[in-house]
Amino acid sequence: MPLGLPKKNDQVFQLSLTELAFTLVFLLLLLCGWIVIAQKIDFAKKEEANRVLIVEAKRMRSEAERTLADVRGALSGHAANPDEAITELRKCSRREMENDALRAQVESQGTKLTALAAVQEALNNKAGSEALQQEIETALAFMKAYQDKAKKQVQPDKVERLAAQCAEAESTIAGVAKDNQNLRGQVAFMSKQVASFKGTKGFGLPPCWVDTEGRVQRLFSVEVTEQGVIVRPGWPPERAEDASKLPNIAAALASETVQSISTFKNGVTPILDWSKKQDPECRHYASIGVSATSANASVAGDNAVNEYFYPFGKVTVIRR
Repeated sequence: MPLGLPKKNDQVFQLSLTELAFTLVFLLLLLCGWIVIAQKIDFAKKEEANRVLIVEAKRMRSEAERTLADVRGALSGHAANPDEAITELRKCSRREMENDALRAQVESQGTKLTALAAVQEALNNKAGSEALQQEIETALAFMKAYQDKAKKQVQPDKVERLAAQCAEAESTIAGVAKDNQNLRGQVAFMSKQVASFKGTKGFGLPPCWVDTEGRVQRLFSVEVTEQGVIVRPGWPPERAEDASKLPNIAAALASETVQSISTFKNGVTPILDWSKKQDPECRHYASIGVSATSANASVAGDNAVNEYFYPFGKVTVIRR
């Protein structure tokens, strides 16, 4: 007799499928209930927080109303309208940009006042401030006279340009005055030369530097040594600026140390070229002192100097 088929078992872990389904549904209901309870608790907390905020807002509004009432009461005895004053106060936020612009202007004015205060302090403390103040007063008087004469006001942005033009004009005038002094001295010198010609052909080109009375002003004082020459400044104090403008003047002096004849010639050649370009053409003068003991060195140095400069006085002997 054949064995029968095994009976189908519909149980899992000793539970039927129906029982398992009911168990899962129960667990889902528990989970949903827990979620609902948690939402109610969270809502209650938020509702309590909102209630607290509402109470606080009501309190703040009540305080604001009391403050407003106090302000109105304080202003009730005045001509000003409290409501208008409060309205203006509420408009302050709209004027922040205007206030910022005004604040920037105040800061700018403060900077200018600080600078003026520093100038005033300098005028009060600096030695010789009276002379400086006198110069300022003179400048202000000059500007007023200019405005009165020109029938117009000087614009602040043009003051610096006008000052630069005045300074340039003053420098030009000073240069013309110096050139005029040189020309006067040269004329006086040439007049003396003409008066002493007595049938000769004269004494060459006029000096580049002369004083107002026609006296020659030398450029260098040259010492002739055995090794070469030493070039030192020979100009008077008033010619220091003119000397500094001569070409290659520093190299020509060579720090007042002994230099060879060839080095000396190279150094003073630009100065000779400069004198040839003047109108009228002129020559600088140099005094010569000889400390060399040999005749060859003395003659070589003397000839080198006379090749580029006219002699200033007689040659002197320097004893060592």
